[in-house]
Amino acid sequence: MKIEVANHSGFCFGVKRAIKIVEQTLKKEQNIYCLGPIIHNPQVVKNLMSRGLKIIKDLSIIKEGILVIPAHGLEPKLIKKATKKGLKIIDATCPLVKKVQKHAEQLKKDKYHIIIIGDKNHAETKGIVGFCGTNFQVVENKSGIDIKRLQKEKKIGIVSQTTQSIWNLREISMTVLLLSNELRIYNTICETTIRKQNAAKKLAKRSDVMIVIGGYNSANTKRLVEVSKETGVKTYHIETAQDINFIWLKDKTKIGISAGASTSPETIKEVEFLIFN
Repeated sequence: MKIEVANHSGFCFGVKRAIKIVEQTLKKEQNIYCLGPIIHNPQVVKNLMSRGLKIIKDLSIIKEGILVIPAHGLEPKLIKKATKKGLKIIDATCPLVKKVQKHAEQLKKDKYHIIIIGDKNHAETKGIVGFCGTNFQVVENKSGIDIKRLQKEKKIGIVSQTTQSIWNLREISMTVLLLSNELRIYNTICETTIRKQNAAKKLAKRSDVMIVIGGYNSANTKRLVEVSKETGVKTYHIETAQDINFIWLKDKTKIGISAGASTSPETIKEVEFLIFN
């Protein structure tokens, strides 16, 4: 049996940065809150919570303390609300997510109709929406485009959730291009995301089965699963080594492993070890 881990698997820069910010804050402060998970990895979040980080769903329960903005960002109205409450704000938003937010804000100022390519219910997408005003639509794929609405718009701008696939961005952009008089496109997909997806795709093509490791709520991990499945190889999404069903590996000689941007090196090694043994 041969096991191969795809290049660029595991923690990305933005995730490492967010974890480091929280860890440093926990060493010197108390009453530290995060609105939703700091990253989309339940095991890492659980570890940070054991060291004092409090995950909340609503700002109303906090009276004082520190609010850490998660790696995938927050809507500006929530940050404003937290500031008004007197909370100290520590921003752990990934710089690449901040870049998307700034582009969206600029498109709003320039009076463009904004198309956000992203998962409607994902925290990053919701944060981007907060910078768009009212003239926007969130599109998950080409079929989700509101064509009638676009035909009424003279200026259209496109931004993307950082963990989208380049193929989805290309397909939607080409469709919109045929409908628009003026189109401004920002390719805001993270380069690491693109490298991860390309590496997973190449590995899947030479594997008998693919195991993709990452949080079940992780958008970039779900994208890796999609990319791998598109090659036709059997692909399974797991969160930890304990989720492996060894029936998947029966009679398989080449096993490929890929991992999302919030997956720790330790988790990847645990999966490798369990398969080997």
